[in-house]
Amino acid sequence: MNVTQYWSRAMPGLANYGWASLRGDVMGGVIAGFVLIPAALSFGVLSGLGPLAGLYGALAIGVFGALVGGTRGIISGPNANVTIIMAVVATEYAHSITEALATAILAGIIQVIFGLMRFGRYISYVPVSLLDGFFVGVGLLIIATEILPALGLHPVSGGLVGAAMAAPSAVAKVNTDALLVTAVCFMMVLVWRGRLRRIAPDQFMMLVAGTLAGIFWLNGAPVIGEIHVGVPVPQLPEFSVGFFLRVVEPAFMIALISSFGLLIGAMLVDALTGLEEQPNRLLIGHGIGNMAAGLMGGIPGGAANGTLANVRAGGRTLVSNLTVTMMVALTLFSGLSGVVELIPKAVLASILMVTGWRIIDWRLVLRIPRLPFGFSIVMLLTAFIVLFVDITAGIVIGFIVSTFVTSRDLEAVETRRLLSVPLLDREVLGDNADLDDPFDARCGLVRFPDRVSVASAREIVRVVGRDVGGHQIVLFDLSRTEYIDYTAAVMLGRLINSSIASGTRDFVVAGLHDDVADKLNALRLLERIPEGNFASDVDEAKLIIRPLLEADIARERAVSGGDDQADKQP
Repeated sequence: MNVTQYWSRAMPGLANYGWASLRGDVMGGVIAGFVLIPAALSFGVLSGLGPLAGLYGALAIGVFGALVGGTRGIISGPNANVTIIMAVVATEYAHSITEALATAILAGIIQVIFGLMRFGRYISYVPVSLLDGFFVGVGLLIIATEILPALGLHPVSGGLVGAAMAAPSAVAKVNTDALLVTAVCFMMVLVWRGRLRRIAPDQFMMLVAGTLAGIFWLNGAPVIGEIHVGVPVPQLPEFSVGFFLRVVEPAFMIALISSFGLLIGAMLVDALTGLEEQPNRLLIGHGIGNMAAGLMGGIPGGAANGTLANVRAGGRTLVSNLTVTMMVALTLFSGLSGVVELIPKAVLASILMVTGWRIIDWRLVLRIPRLPFGFSIVMLLTAFIVLFVDITAGIVIGFIVSTFVTSRDLEAVETRRLLSVPLLDREVLGDNADLDDPFDARCGLVRFPDRVSVASAREIVRVVGRDVGGHQIVLFDLSRTEYIDYTAAVMLGRLINSSIASGTRDFVVAGLHDDVADKLNALRLLERIPEGNFASDVDEAKLIIRPLLEADIARERAVSGGDDQADKQP
């Protein structure tokens, strides 16, 4: 491998880097930074670890996501989905901030393992209905959580239920200045549209307008207050068996949700740019970034707000991601932290509520009555459990239900393609054969679908077992079957054994593909079928069946003739 090949692999997109690429990356990075910085501050507050935790997380994840993950359009940093789980960790699982940060480190380790095990290819197996339901639940949860801070009040735990219970008593305590700051922020979202968004993102303008309103007009609104900015010093937390068992579940969920977001974002960016992200490298880079974030006192994340803004502005390489991290570092260490202290909390709450609203696919939600029943059930059930029970439970139960729904759909598809019919004797022996009854069918033909999975195995065995019971010879046509899973293979073996036990004397198999044969032979499921009863196709199988059928007819005639002689004797 020469230097150019090594450079292009280590730093994707930089092999033939020029001024045009640099201009696009810097422009995209600056615009994405204007989106990411207010979002990072808001996510830090939402996590319960403070606004600086959001900026430290953005710095750590951005550096390692770019340099190790090799991002090509993706902006790395905190995001809403991971932050909402981190908020649950801080309130329900961790006994201190140190333990919460240790959970982020553990999540990063798990995510690195995902990348090393090359799990990036499996994102396509995650049901869209599950992800959309999760996004709906998380979006509504963020909105509900931030209603009280938007009114100048302290947030309450308990998610949607907690916010609803606190609402009646909160009405009399509303901070009017905070309410007006929130109104200014929402007004900015409505006004700052179209061409104005090309100048600056609306979330950044919410931050600017809301902060100016709080400083010069509505100074009674609660603000972030004094923060102590310094170069973060990595601190290794103390791990114990008890702590590990307590936080491994939320750490796994953080790693999982971060990975989902990254890989979905990668597919979207690839579609928009024509480039190709390296999914497993992304997981490793962002896993290391999440570990670094926990060590530095930051929150974990993944693909961050600003990714689409970066791509649309021309960002195509890791330089755009590094540009964002430079803006974050400038905010932290150049004296701008004094401005951060003056930001009203209602501004950050407003930004979070807008973020929560936007992560919900409202077009899909409005089409729920027209969606397939199974898709809607998984989506609504996942959203309901995320909102009212638990995020982890929502994902687990949603995945289980989606598996059942998918299996049911596969069963219907695969079973419809199954053909199980009687095979007339004259179809095997020819039209000129001497037959007592032209409609005799001693043989049954079973043509299996192109794939037989666990979803349809039991139903296919039930249908076929009922049909072949009355046949003396059964022809299994597997010429179309290119895939069969082990569960279906075992069920097929049981079908053969039960059919032989119920009177079927011969089985003939046609068109057995090598992959299917390997699975059946590995389980020793074809041992009861003679070696000579395997054919390449149905026509060859008929040649094998013909002498069996002729022998059977001769045997029946001999028995019938003997009975006739017995009837004639006095």
